[in-house]
This record gives sequence, structure tokens and C-alpha cells, in this order.
Amino acid sequence: MGDFTDTLLQLAAEKSFDQISVNELCQRADYPRATFYNYFDDKYDLLDYCWLHISQEFQFLPAPADGKENSDLLMYFDRLFAALKQKLPTFSTIMKFNPVDGTLVNSFISFFRGKLRVVVSSCQILQTPDLPPELAAEHVANSILLLIEWVFLKNHVVSQEQLHQYLFQLLGIVKIPDESI
Repeated sequence: MGDFTDTLLQLAAEKSFDQISVNELCQRADYPRATFYNYFDDKYDLLDYCWLHISQEFQFLPAPADGKENSDLLMYFDRLFAALKQKLPTFSTIMKFNPVDGTLVNSFISFFRGKLRVVVSSCQILQTPDLPPELAAEHVANSILLLIEWVFLKNHVVSQEQLHQYLFQLLGIVKIPDESI
């Protein structure tokens, strides 16, 4: 239901997500309410679908085994960073009407935290007998999102290489890995 997803993002670029109604979504998308409710429970369900649709562009696939301990973690980080950078004009407009602590942004962060926990749990760097894998995955996902928020929501201009260094410093990794992935 890409029409509803596109319409939601268009409306979020004009007003706060909390001010958007299902009626307005249906009118703008040119579909009856019944069609909306055939696919979604409510506008929050549509918002989750929107994030799922966007996340498919990030290619969250298992990392290739290349012998580099941290390359899979950097690969996931770089995919997310590149996808968000590509959508920056859209997200910048949306952020004019949706506060950082609002429903739309909290939904985005929550969705991607869950996605990241799943994909980073397979990263070699998390394979340690001293730490439960779920706890390590949660920590890494939160660190990645902290950097994403810092750059895209709080508008800090930093190179991708610097972000790699920040990520590994946040994770307590002293040796910065080879940047070639």
C-alpha cells in the first residue's frame, strides 16, 4: 500500500503526525476509508508499515564472512547512514513539523532499534562469553541510533569515517578497524 505510505510522508511534511487523521489520509490518497482499514488498523499501524517499507531499502541481510571482525557492523551502519542521507531532504521537511520527542520520531527510533538489534546480533564483535548476546545487541543498536540521531536529527556535520571512530569509541573498542569493507 505504497499510496498510503507516500501520502503519510507527504502529510507529515505539512503538519505533525498527531494532527493527521485517517479521513485526511484517505482523501489525499483517493481511497475510501474501508480500503484503508482492509490493510491497517489505524494510522499508527500505517506508520509501522511505512518504516518497514523504508527499511527494505537498507538491505538488512546477513553480513558476508570476510574475516574482518568489525566489517559486518560497519556495513550495517553504513547502509542505514546512506539510506537516511539519501532521504535527508524528505526527513528534513518532515522534521519541521514533527518534534524530536514526538510520535513520528519515537516510532521511527523504536522500529529501527528493533531492526538493528536483530541484524547486529550476528556481528562477530558481539560474540563474547562474558556478555549476553541480547544485551550486547541492544547496546550496539542504541549506539548506532545515538549517532544517527546526532547527525540527522540534531544536524551535526561529521564525516562517515569520523562516525565510524565515534561508534567504536562508544562501544569501547580501542583499535579502530580497517575502514575498507
